[in-house]
Amino acid sequence: MVEILKYQGEEYPVKFGYYAIKMLQSSNKGKTIADLQEDYSLYESFLFYAMKKGHELEKIKFELKKADMENILEDTLFDQVVPMIGRSFDASVKVQEAGGKKSTLMSSQESP
Repeated sequence: MVEILKYQGEEYPVKFGYYAIKMLQSSNKGKTIADLQEDYSLYESFLFYAMKKGHELEKIKFELKKADMENILEDTLFDQVVPMIGRSFDASVKVQEAGGKKSTLMSSQESP
C-alpha cells in the first residue's frame, strides 16, 4: 500500500515494504527494522528507500537525497512515519525482553 507523506506543503508517495527493509539492511551493515528502536538514525535510510519505492510505484521522478531525510523526519517522524510503518505491515509493535535486551517484534496477529 502506497501512503502519502505530507511535508512543507508537498505530498510524497511512500511504500514501506520488502524493498525498504532489504535496502535498510544492506546499506546499514546488517541493521534491521528491529534496530530502529535503538538507533533512530536508521529511520533516515528506511524512509529514503520507502519514498524511493513509493515514487517508483506512482511513476513520479524521485529527486530527494538521503541527506533530506533528517529534515523531513524532524517534522514527520512521530505523527506520520511511525504510524505509516505500523499500517504498512498491518502489525502491532511489541517490546519484549529477549535475553536481557529489548527488541521490537512485529507480527500480523497476536499469539494466543
